[in-house]
Amino acid sequence: MNDEQRLIEGILAGHTDDYAVLVDRYGAEVYAIALRIVGNPQDAEDVAQDALVKAFSRLDTFNKRSKFSTWLMRIAYNLAISTQRRQLRATALFPDVEIEAVSDTMADSLLDEVAEQRVAALREAIEQLSPADQALLSLFYFDNRSLKEIAYIISQRETTIATRLSRIRKKLYLLLNK
Repeated sequence: MNDEQRLIEGILAGHTDDYAVLVDRYGAEVYAIALRIVGNPQDAEDVAQDALVKAFSRLDTFNKRSKFSTWLMRIAYNLAISTQRRQLRATALFPDVEIEAVSDTMADSLLDEVAEQRVAALREAIEQLSPADQALLSLFYFDNRSLKEIAYIISQRETTIATRLSRIRKKLYLLLNK
């Protein structure tokens, strides 16, 4: 039994203080995925906290077929997408409210590889994608998740994820070449 499994078993046995170790281990990653999806540090913090609390309260449902981190990222992803959808509905109701869909973290990651003009064009193109497509890009390119992990996180088949990524790349190509 590895360290993570021992922690989970301990938490389930009543040693709830052990959950702090898992929060320390994965909290930053949960926050990062939330930030990439919702694009707002305050909302990302709320999503991350909600995801960690939800994972703790439902730890008994963790079936160990996947890694704990993948299971936790799935919870964070779903909560962040729900938050983003609520924000988009609010924006539709109140059009003067702006929502930044691309985080500064994503832009910072891209600055090393392309000129600033391309980054601005890419940011604009990514903003035109749906929140789900933005999250998929983030999971694959920025979090370096495998297709298998992403498939588990967003409850779709690996082939579907590969197809969606291909279509997203084509959309971005077309948007960048307008």
